[in-house]
Amino acid sequence: MTGASPGQVAYDRPSPKLIPFLHKHYDLHQPDLQPNRYTIFPKQFFA
Repeated sequence: MTGASPGQVAYDRPSPKLIPFLHKHYDLHQPDLQPNRYTIFPKQFFA
């Protein structure tokens, strides 16, 4: 996806190290772990 910020992307089965990486480098907080194993960051995803 070209031009999307990291907070506007759904992550499929993120690794245990990806969530802290996104928090540290992109200031993404409170991931929403979906039942289908996708993870989104609602404040940025729906903005």
